[in-house]
Amino acid sequence: MSEFETKLTKCVDNLITRFKSVRTNRTSPDLLDGIVVDYYGSQTPLKQLANISVPDSSTLSLQVFDKSAISAIEKALVTSSLGINPHVDGTSIVLRVPPLTAERRNQLVKQVNQFAEEARIGIRNLRRSSMDDIKKNTDLSDDDKKHEEQRIQKVTERFNQDIGTALEKKVNALTTV
Repeated sequence: MSEFETKLTKCVDNLITRFKSVRTNRTSPDLLDGIVVDYYGSQTPLKQLANISVPDSSTLSLQVFDKSAISAIEKALVTSSLGINPHVDGTSIVLRVPPLTAERRNQLVKQVNQFAEEARIGIRNLRRSSMDDIKKNTDLSDDDKKHEEQRIQKVTERFNQDIGTALEKKVNALTTV
């Protein structure tokens, strides 16, 4: 796989990771992926400070490893974009995830569409950079340059289809009640 395809794969993988952090009807530990906690002066991912489990379809349970980190974790959860208030119970934190309203579903659909558009922009920028590199390459003949440009265009279209497929799956998961 060429360096160009590797970069495109990373772009699509990043998009899928961002999609996982957007909640759907089912509660998932992936919702907490983007949350970082100020733990003794350093930004630490929440998953390194607590064991996250899903006791039922609308609840997340965090078993905190260090009792002194509970207040910092609670603060990070309150200030996050999740909009969920944590309930502290000794060394554990419980997050009750309310069902999605129609309005919130529409907001989340807009958000995932924005994520997909950002990924498409990243792919276009990578494509443009690769095309410029081909045009600057003096070792290639005009026919070879044309062939490489066509190959890059086909690969770009394939990855754009992957983004479209991932977006469609996520929107379906969001809009299904």
